[in-house]
Amino acid sequence: MACDPIELHARGLSFSALTAGSTSAPEVVLCLHGFPDHAPTFRAQMGPLAGAGFRVIAPVMRGYEASSQPPPTATIRS
Repeated sequence: MACDPIELHARGLSFSALTAGSTSAPEVVLCLHGFPDHAPTFRAQMGPLAGAGFRVIAPVMRGYEASSQPPPTATIRS
C-alpha cells in the first residue's frame, strides 16, 4: 500500500507527514520518530497497519525536513 504525503497545520506550525489507510477508518495509529530517524522509517509498518483497517499517520517532527523549525535559542524564554 502506498503512503501519501500530506501537510498538517496546528497552532501556527506546519508538519509534513505520510499517511496510509482510509480517512474513514475508526482508529488512527500515530507513528512518531525520534533522532536521527524521520517519517519514512515507518513505511514498512504503514501498509500492514492500513491493511488491518487503521488510518496511519507518520508526521515529520518539528525541525526535520519541511516541518516548521524551532526558533533560535536566543529567542526562547524560560
